[in-house]
Amino acid sequence: MAIVKPPLRLLQTLLRFPNEFVGERFLVQESGLPTRVVRRLLSRLNLNQLLIKEHREGETYYGLKLEGISTSLLKLIREFLIEEENLIQNYEKLEIQQRIYKQQLEAKENEAYKASARFVTYLNALVFLEEISSIILRSQTFSQVFKEIFRRLFSAVNYEIGVAAILEDKLNLYIIRKSSIPRDLIEKSIYLTKEMMGVTLSLPYLLQDYIIMEEIEEAEVAPSGKIQHRIGTTFQKDPMTPGYITLFRIEDEPFLADEKQVLDILATQMALACQNITALQKIQQLAITDDLTGIYNKRYFRQAFWKEFERASRYNIPLSLMMMDLDHFKRINDKYGHQIGDVVLSEFAALVLEMTRSTDIFARYGGEEFSLILPHTPLDASKEIAERIRSRVEQYAFPGEEFPVHCTVSIGLAMNKEEYKSPEELISSADLNLYKAKTMGRNMVIYS
Repeated sequence: MAIVKPPLRLLQTLLRFPNEFVGERFLVQESGLPTRVVRRLLSRLNLNQLLIKEHREGETYYGLKLEGISTSLLKLIREFLIEEENLIQNYEKLEIQQRIYKQQLEAKENEAYKASARFVTYLNALVFLEEISSIILRSQTFSQVFKEIFRRLFSAVNYEIGVAAILEDKLNLYIIRKSSIPRDLIEKSIYLTKEMMGVTLSLPYLLQDYIIMEEIEEAEVAPSGKIQHRIGTTFQKDPMTPGYITLFRIEDEPFLADEKQVLDILATQMALACQNITALQKIQQLAITDDLTGIYNKRYFRQAFWKEFERASRYNIPLSLMMMDLDHFKRINDKYGHQIGDVVLSEFAALVLEMTRSTDIFARYGGEEFSLILPHTPLDASKEIAERIRSRVEQYAFPGEEFPVHCTVSIGLAMNKEEYKSPEELISSADLNLYKAKTMGRNMVIYS
């Protein structure tokens, strides 16, 4: 865990001076790392094209390459780093707790009647707690966190069924179990989890509907019998989303207080993992979203279109591309102001979204130009969609300060053909048709 902190401080130091160059000696002093380690870390950042460096008076200076990163994204990165630092501080507290466990182990080794069983329990718990710290840092989904942590939990706590429940629109369940457990015991564990969660959270009842998001069966065979013992604890996925963890044991051996303590620590770490995942997802979403309209941006369009073009070419699937441009948009900005222009862009994006399918990919291509990818859509069907969009925009009264604002849209449409060898060729064809629509009078659909 400690090896994460110096690289993080190194990146934080660079982010404190976003528009300046920082000397190598200063970075060595701030991070507390040897010069060779700092150089290696900086070299890694440079390989990812995140650094600009220059030489002055015998010393190398470094600066972060921030071109193209929006202010909101940069702010979120800084907040994310602060969250990461908070996580690391929690890990340090966990290390202190681990040292306490080790001291307790040394004292209890002299107690013959507890030595072997207690030693194994504590040792497995320590190994488990160390492992989950690395899992939290690298996991990107709650399902991944649950799967990896609960598999390792078998080494610290003996149990046959584990259930993590998260109360969202429905009760989302993540289940892990040993092999050969009958279905009625799984259903019993779900019922008991709901019961314990309801009592602990003071809920009069829990939703009858639930979804099993993940069910994992381990190779180890469970003993036969019924559920004899259970322990549970709460955690928070986020401030508005409670969760509950339950472990069930078939053998007639009660859970120890130490095992309950491991489960409580696990719940704390899972809550931290959820916060980490949420922050990461916000960064990833911000990187592919247009700030004004909330739809995808050009970066995501290019990634998605390249994948769709390759798939359509490989399996001979129809793929249509629509390029749209709002007519005389500059006049709207000049006449009504840029704020009304922004409203028109946002309203237009909302209009088009209402008329698209879940499989379609709608993006702001730049300025007042938009693109719509239509997978599995031949030209005839895409022409109908384009005409509906054109007609809807023509009839729509966009909100203005005193009077409604009216606008039209020109659309260029193209479908993939055998002669198109690259995505750029299909984009060029749609762009050319858009240009024809603009020059032939606007407010029309041109296709090929």
